[in-house]
Amino acid sequence: MSVKVYVGNLSVSVVHSHLEELSAQAGTVESVEIVDEAKTILPSVRLKELGIEPGEKLGVIQVASEDEARAVAEFLDGQELFDRILVAMAGPHGGSGPRPPKFKTSL
Repeated sequence: MSVKVYVGNLSVSVVHSHLEELSAQAGTVESVEIVDEAKTILPSVRLKELGIEPGEKLGVIQVASEDEARAVAEFLDGQELFDRILVAMAGPHGGSGPRPPKFKTSL
């Protein structure tokens, strides 16, 4: 059974290969899709959990198991890609705890 990992706060510069290469560092990826409008994939309530707006890009990564989905989500959550801090959530019930800021901050 395949499980999805949802990745929000993507830069407009992110393409399929960027997300695929990064997520493959945490596990075996079956497929990666970049959706230009997140609202076409997830309802507003789920988007709020990810901290993204309905019109933003959303990455959808498919992996083989729930354990692998959790590992990929934990790895991606908080990673920086194109000066944006990614927010990731595994499957239909994942994602709890505080969310990182949307943009990289300089000290």
